[in-house]
Amino acid sequence: MGKRSRRPVSGRMVSASDLAQMGRCERLVVFEHLHGSPMEVDAIALIYRTSVGNVTSQWPQLIGREQDLDRLRLRPHYPLAWTRAHWQIRRPLDRSGFFSLLKAAECAGRFAPSRFHDMFTACQRLSPKQLNEPSADIGSMALHMGVLLVAAAEDDVVAQWTRQGFDSLTRIDEESLLAYQRLGELLALFDVVLPDALDAHVERFVQRFSDDQASHLASRLGDITSEAGPMEGRDRLTGALARVRDKALPIYLAWARREWRKFGKSSSAGRGTTALKAIVSKHPAAFFAKTAVSLCTSANVVMWREARQSHLLVVDPAGQRLAGMALLYVEVVPAIDPTRPSLVIRALNPTDEMLSGHAGDSIVEGFLDVAIRIAQDNGLACVAFPSPSGMHLMSNREAIEDILKNRYIKRSAHHVAWSGGPTRKAETRSLRETPQRVEAPFDAYERGQTPVGTLYVIWRPEPSVETANEGECIAVA
Repeated sequence: MGKRSRRPVSGRMVSASDLAQMGRCERLVVFEHLHGSPMEVDAIALIYRTSVGNVTSQWPQLIGREQDLDRLRLRPHYPLAWTRAHWQIRRPLDRSGFFSLLKAAECAGRFAPSRFHDMFTACQRLSPKQLNEPSADIGSMALHMGVLLVAAAEDDVVAQWTRQGFDSLTRIDEESLLAYQRLGELLALFDVVLPDALDAHVERFVQRFSDDQASHLASRLGDITSEAGPMEGRDRLTGALARVRDKALPIYLAWARREWRKFGKSSSAGRGTTALKAIVSKHPAAFFAKTAVSLCTSANVVMWREARQSHLLVVDPAGQRLAGMALLYVEVVPAIDPTRPSLVIRALNPTDEMLSGHAGDSIVEGFLDVAIRIAQDNGLACVAFPSPSGMHLMSNREAIEDILKNRYIKRSAHHVAWSGGPTRKAETRSLRETPQRVEAPFDAYERGQTPVGTLYVIWRPEPSVETANEGECIAVA
């Protein structure tokens, strides 16, 4: 999915106790959009879980975009609430799988630059036979997974899982909320984090080795020399790593998904809600919220500098912490309305802790409700979201994306185009139940990148609102 984010393996949110140890301006950093408190580099790095160096290096490219929001009528904040959920384990976890992950981490350690001595030693017990074994599982593929982990080890999250995360799983209390949260993070590791990290770092890993070393490692992984003819050692290793990735990642992902789904909502616990506030922002600090919620575009400054895009931050005032974020795009979509801008929302991502403690459907509905309020205040043509297109465009959290698919995408009805006349009230009310599926081009990253051909419309103004707002549409850059 493009560039990698830098996020800690724990997924832990900055708590009130963390903030209590800081100075006054740092304690209020999450709420600078509400209170105008000063921003400090260290505080931004802590709140949004990035490095101080990352903040200081990117800051000059991020400033000066607040005026992008001048064309919108925005409230200081938008109240919303997420329903609390309690989880309990239904079936025992496959704890043997955790020890297979430890075995993978041990293999990865042998290839780490600080421990690497020679390729023969590093490749001990690594067998190419496993790559073609139909019955391969996470145990038999552990050493191959170890090579993938070290190939992606420049990613902070992958590195922390390898150093200590897998080991901590072997001691976790499976009856605890932490177990549910960590299994969700493990699922994200194999579904999103590791694939993206391999895209970003595998070439540099291959270049670490001489042609002879690379050729030896490729032969131990299971390369394709006999099929493809003579190849240079590094080319052989690149091909072998691709084959290992195609074989091992689906096995580990399926296993992690099975373990995560052994948890279910508890029917005995009271539900209640967490009161939150959503803020639309293009303050430079808001850029780093993408890192806190693991967006693969966390380093993409080009997206940020487009006037059509802004960040919707969700904060927890009581806990003094970031709860999640989404990306908003305000632009004309001719297939929906040739002159009036639409609001497209994507990347609905709660933080790991908020997701583990709240019902996913209330999170989705909360994000969409805020988007609709923004559209209503600005006389926009509609609120829509893009087709996920198999690229996690709607969320990095599988639970959130599943809800969007089951509740909205599967219920959608195809719509060719609107005539431009008033929307019937009955049609408007039914869009949340039966979204309109519109064939319309939309660039999910920066202009010209990651094009999507389908939007799902979940709201359009009622006739009275549409008439009242004629002539008040905002201009789009």
